[in-house]
Amino acid sequence: MPISLDHIANRPGLNEMRLAAILGQIMNGISKQRLEHSSLTCSNILANPDRDVKIADYKCCQFRPSEKAEPRDIRALSYITMELMQGYAKGDGAVGVDDPGRWNSDAVSVLSATTSATSVDELMKHP
Repeated sequence: MPISLDHIANRPGLNEMRLAAILGQIMNGISKQRLEHSSLTCSNILANPDRDVKIADYKCCQFRPSEKAEPRDIRALSYITMELMQGYAKGDGAVGVDDPGRWNSDAVSVLSATTSATSVDELMKHP
């Protein structure tokens, strides 16, 4: 896995389809593995030219006994999504993008849903 999501964030080639593919793979990894990562960032999510995405830094992981993701993993998705969409996360803890017109309403809706979702499965139901 040659690059991290830091290298992909806010690049001209990143569109809604690619954003959805990246976020879907991250959410799938969190949901299916039943692990609580507790330290998800763009730096420890890796990608390759075939567009595969893998979560790294498993020393931060613990087994999660329930189906629901740890709230901090879902919150981390907010920051990851903002970084992918605009290159940075808001520093004041707010969730949103400064140029929502660049993205379709589904992308902005998924970002917004990260603030209230109680499970990754709930997030995965968004278009």
